Amino acid sequence: MLRWSDLFEESSVEWLLEQSNPSVRYFTLRDLLNKDETDKEVVSSRDIISNAPVITDSW
Repeated sequence: MLRWSDLFEESSVEWLLEQSNPSVRYFTLRDLLNKDETDKEVVSSRDIISNAPVITDSW
């Protein structure tokens, strides 16, 4: 059986895991890499998101 991860270069996942976008990092860890909500990386990313300033639409 072919897995989705077999279709991509490892660098694609590394890019999604960069610290510069904690939301993308969180969802990559949780949804693509199937890490548990109690995993220390998932918890850390979620904490960073919850402590980040709210971004508002300035249109």
